[in-house]
Amino acid sequence: LENKARFVEEVCSGDLIVTDRKRSELLGDLKRRRYDTFPKNEEEFNSSGDNDDDEQALEDDTPDAELAKGFEYLLGMKI
Repeated sequence: LENKARFVEEVCSGDLIVTDRKRSELLGDLKRRRYDTFPKNEEEFNSSGDNDDDEQALEDDTPDAELAKGFEYLLGMKI
């Protein structure tokens, strides 16, 4: 919920531009701004663990399609 509120705030203030951008640029911007990604199922969530180093390594290698699924809770909002 906190990420959604911050996302809406940044979009409305113009700090984050979501329209007329390449999807890969937008996904990279969301990642740099440290928005949380949500796994598509519970098994992925449980296997992620609490190790930030492992999480960072996984995020760096994540293809755009997988990253987009993780940010769907933000990108799917009607703004």
